[in-house]
Amino acid sequence: MIGLVSGTVSSFARTLGHWLSLGITALMMIAVNWFMFRSLKTRFIPEEGGNGCCGRKCRLYGPCILTMVAAPLIMADLCRHVMGDLGWWPWCGDPAQQNGHFGRVNESWTDACFWSSTEYVCNIPCCVPGDNSVASTNDLSMNYLLITNDDGTNYQASFSENCGMSKDGVIGSITGAPYTNPNCTCGGGSCDPKKSPSDQVEFLTSDWNAELLAGLLKGDTQDSNYPQGFGPIKKDTKTDNAFLPPYWPAYPQLDNKTLALVKAQAIIGNVGVPPAEIPDCNCDNCVPPEQENIHHLSFIGVLFTIIFTYTGFVLLATGTLWNADIIHKLAEIKTKWKKLRAKQKKSDDKTRPLLSDNESKMAGDML
Repeated sequence: MIGLVSGTVSSFARTLGHWLSLGITALMMIAVNWFMFRSLKTRFIPEEGGNGCCGRKCRLYGPCILTMVAAPLIMADLCRHVMGDLGWWPWCGDPAQQNGHFGRVNESWTDACFWSSTEYVCNIPCCVPGDNSVASTNDLSMNYLLITNDDGTNYQASFSENCGMSKDGVIGSITGAPYTNPNCTCGGGSCDPKKSPSDQVEFLTSDWNAELLAGLLKGDTQDSNYPQGFGPIKKDTKTDNAFLPPYWPAYPQLDNKTLALVKAQAIIGNVGVPPAEIPDCNCDNCVPPEQENIHHLSFIGVLFTIIFTYTGFVLLATGTLWNADIIHKLAEIKTKWKKLRAKQKKSDDKTRPLLSDNESKMAGDML
């Protein structure tokens, strides 16, 4: 329990850090753009500035426009982090935790991960335990009764044996039961006690989605068979608008060496969680910490971390320097420096003693 709390605190601290970074950056960008907007009335643009795209209006509003465009670009990567924390833009991992978006099962990286919020191309498998094929969905996998022990731990009991309910409210087998035990889970969500178990789960293996839920054949790969999950089911049945988490075909158990790697990296990522409380099979990691660098960035990582961020910094620097008229001021400094050097040279010439004709002749002979 202490480990679980520590892991939760660690996750909360990371999320809080993302929110604070985004908030501070947003305030800074607001301050910069407020200053740029306020400085418009003090900017002097000469009449000979001309017209057109590079005329007086461009020179007047150009710096402010650049900094306004820079602000969302600089904050884009921080927003990606926050959206990932909130689940608005899931990363590529366990599909059971993300309503089926960008899932990978016992694999490091798939084509489904391309548009996920994952910053790096993962090389640590997302280890999803158990047989989650269609054949196993009627018990324990998606439909079950969750029982809490006296010590607070939970375990899943058989759906077939515990989730039927008679008209008198007697709990038992689902065979012939007119109602469903409301304490059970159906398809990953709450069971409707007014429906029979068969009405709630019959479409799991119906002809309508039999092809979608088909298991892998020998030689098949995940990308060509992996269902991306159900959305609201638009079908004229009793299960309209029901939402189900995704299903994935049964995968072979990962080898012991890979399982050890998955667990070891999860321990590194979950600071404060005892190793005994880290599952051997989990989806807590993507790449080892030492590989979180530019060489392992995904497409989204390159787009947000490099292109958006540094383009924003360039635009911000250009806009602020343009607003300060830095080129003109540097040119003035150069002109003033030349004048000072010229005055110094004249002063040196006046203070230098004049040589007599004999001294000049002797100097010429010496040369």
